[in-house]
Amino acid sequence: MWTALFRKARADMLSQPLQTVLVFIVVAAATATFTFALTMGKSVGDAYMDRHAETNGAHVWFISPEGLSEPSFLAPIADLDGVTASSGPFPVLFGQSTLLTGKRVVDLRVFGIPAERPEVGKPIITDGR
Repeated sequence: MWTALFRKARADMLSQPLQTVLVFIVVAAATATFTFALTMGKSVGDAYMDRHAETNGAHVWFISPEGLSEPSFLAPIADLDGVTASSGPFPVLFGQSTLLTGKRVVDLRVFGIPAERPEVGKPIITDGR
């Protein structure tokens, strides 16, 4: 059976060379595009995770109303298994506004944090792209 399939495939390739070349080009282009996309995704992800590790980036943020931001409320979270570091609470100023630019309406949310950066925080890129 395999011999018959190979003979049929060989006969099709020899009788229709242009179709064979076009199929090969399409498959090669699709493979190259897929490989390029995977490589770019991996390199971008690695760069972000490297900065995340270097800056001790936070994996989870908890935002609570003012009355629940006392250290006693955060202690049970910091004591959980798997939590390696925690910082806070931090006073955060929050503002919400609407910006009108011509016919476009943009909702703005502004967060203000203290000038001193926390031990655990977001990765911040201060140089480069």
